[in-house]
Order: sequence, then C-alpha cells, then structure tokens
Amino acid sequence: MNIVSTIISKEILSEQNKLNIVWTPCDNGTFTKYIKQFEHNLYNYENLYFGNIVPHLIICNNKMYSHSQVKTISLNYHLPVLVVDHIARDKSVDINIAKQNIDNFKCCYKIAISDAIYASWGQTHDEVLSLTQSNQQRWNDILYSLAKRTYFL
Repeated sequence: MNIVSTIISKEILSEQNKLNIVWTPCDNGTFTKYIKQFEHNLYNYENLYFGNIVPHLIICNNKMYSHSQVKTISLNYHLPVLVVDHIARDKSVDINIAKQNIDNFKCCYKIAISDAIYASWGQTHDEVLSLTQSNQQRWNDILYSLAKRTYFL
C-alpha cells in the first residue's frame, strides 16, 4: 500500500463502497456502535503496516490522545482526519497546546458530540453533532466527504 493507491482509491470511491477507516481506540462504546452501524471497515494502526488495506480516512477519538501518531499517518498516506471529541476538556489541559497539536492541522474536520464539549474546548470544532438517529445521515455524509478529500502538502 502506498500513497498512489490511497489517491487512486479516493477517485473511484462512491457511496456504494464501504470505507476503510483507521481509528484510534475509543472508550465510548456508544460511539463505536454508532459508527459500526454504517458497516464500514474499521482498522487500528497496526493494520497499515501489513499493507493489505487502502485506508480512506482516520478517525481520531479525543484530540489529545494519539495526535502525533494520527498526524504522522495522515501526512504519510495523505489521509484526512476526523477528530471526534467525546469528553470535555479537563481544566489541567492547556487549550493552546490542543490548538498546536491538532486544531490547526489543515486536513482535519473536528466534531464535538455535545454543546458542553464544544464549549469546553473553546469552540474550535467545525460542528457539534450528537449520536442520535436523526443525525445518522449527516455522520455518514461527513465520512464520505472526508474520504473523498485529497490534499497535498
């Protein structure tokens, strides 16, 4: 698997295809079930090293965890990142560090799953989107639109 494979796969991708999503571990079992209902293929980082998948995007659960690994994989494979924040910012976390780590990463779309989480991170998310039945289509639309996005440095 290489960058060329990733770029080509994005060009032939349609909503009839299942996405190959690399994602960070998530403590939120509700979110895991919510994403699995779309029947996309979910992989962890180790699957990339075997070379048997062509990923379409990365889901980074909670921006302060694994941000450096997410950025490295994103840059190496030219993959967009969907950052989903499930927890409010702890007051001990400097918001400026969060901005340096992932908020200013240009190939990234950020979602908070509640207004309280959005407010705690300084309103830096692109969207607030809860895990409800009425938002299923919007979540799926975001996944496909990000997967189709190609960027070059």
